[in-house]
Amino acid sequence: MPLAGLMVLALAGPVVAQSPAPVPALAPAPAASPAPSPTSAPAVAPAPSPALAPAKPSASATAPAPATIVLPSPAQAAALCRDDAANPNQRIAACGLIIEVYKGTPESLAIAYASRCAAYGADGQYTPAGADCDQAIKLDPANADAFATRCALNDDQGQYDAALADCNQSVKLDPNYATAFFNRGLVYDNLQQYDKSAADYGQAIALYPGFAKAYYHRGDAYIAAGRFDDAIPDLTQAIKLIPNYADAYIDRGNAYDGKGKRALAIADYGQALALDPDDPATLNNRCFDRAVLGQLQPALQDCNQSLKLRPGDDNALDSRGFVYLKLKQAAAAIADYDAALAVNPERVSSLYGRGLAKRLKNDKAGGDADIASAKQLDPGIDKIFAAWGVKGG
Repeated sequence: MPLAGLMVLALAGPVVAQSPAPVPALAPAPAASPAPSPTSAPAVAPAPSPALAPAKPSASATAPAPATIVLPSPAQAAALCRDDAANPNQRIAACGLIIEVYKGTPESLAIAYASRCAAYGADGQYTPAGADCDQAIKLDPANADAFATRCALNDDQGQYDAALADCNQSVKLDPNYATAFFNRGLVYDNLQQYDKSAADYGQAIALYPGFAKAYYHRGDAYIAAGRFDDAIPDLTQAIKLIPNYADAYIDRGNAYDGKGKRALAIADYGQALALDPDDPATLNNRCFDRAVLGQLQPALQDCNQSLKLRPGDDNALDSRGFVYLKLKQAAAAIADYDAALAVNPERVSSLYGRGLAKRLKNDKAGGDADIASAKQLDPGIDKIFAAWGVKGG
């Protein structure tokens, strides 16, 4: 639905609502066609512009009549109002037409209020979103979607008890509603109850096997629980369903990292970066994995780009310090580790890495002090660095 067909409410001129009969041109017209959209065409075609500038009108000239504004039909407005993939502002306008112009039964109005609640929430407008969800539930207390939508809204605002209560009610009203289980899974994720979230995502998948986001989030929950072998098949299925799913590539890379399969992780981070080249966190992940595998110059390029996109990030500074350490550029390593520790003074890898770099510069006392501080925080840090290909301490 073209935006012009919905945003006309702010314009002057008489408003004419279309009849409920469906309008044939719901999709945008092909670029080659000069015909305007039927939702935005004026009632009277304007006169062609003259070749020369018009003469200054006399004071007695008649003012032009205001243009007639044609609104989308009720069916068009309802379809856009319920379209989760549509622009939030377009959805809000479409739902407003249903609520304020076309009206309908309490049940149909409840659907419109719940849909506008979701659109307001997607736009970060939580106050009107909450009011709309409340009104939807008041109009139709049996509307499972309204409870599921308010669940997601409360979850976004950190109101987890209220969110769980709403999702539980949604599931009670409709035990076959995949979205309610999915939304409750998101709440359990935020509560770090990963077994419960994985179970809810599983129920959503059972009800809707094509639910790519449910596969993704269950994979994410498995990673958080350290279940990397379970995470990888779910993330692979999410990618199969949505081949350009950058976040799924990132998380599968994280799962491969958890299993120590850094080459596979690098490949997945590369796929994600092909989709989103300016993701500093993924650039940092690939930088570190490349450094562990001895791919030091490509690693340095990734870390430099990550820090260009997000200057002062202690994760990327720590990773680049590690690259410099493996390159035996002690001064550069110490500078990066110093900067990382200025952000997080108890960052164990930076303390230990700086200690090794100081030793490279023949500052044994300073190096020993950093290494001792690191081992107090994590007695096994030397074994971790050894697994990364750097021994000492």
